[in-house]
Amino acid sequence: MNKPISKSSNPFLIFMHELRQDLAERGVPMRTTKMARMAAEKWREMSPDEKSRYQMAAYKNKQQKKALATKETRAREEISYIS
Repeated sequence: MNKPISKSSNPFLIFMHELRQDLAERGVPMRTTKMARMAAEKWREMSPDEKSRYQMAAYKNKQQKKALATKETRAREEISYIS
């Protein structure tokens, strides 16, 4: 996963993002609807073990977003305290 995903992501969305990048790198043009169907089919066929990688990435993404939000809140509080 090279490019960070900006919105909160669930494991499937992270998988789909990675699949989209892989297809783009290989030069496979595909409409979003077709790609989403293909991703859903592949996701259903994956074992829980294979999915755990994406579940961990989603968990880490959530923790990073939570830490960033806390940091931004603290920065705003410091600015308002100084003002």
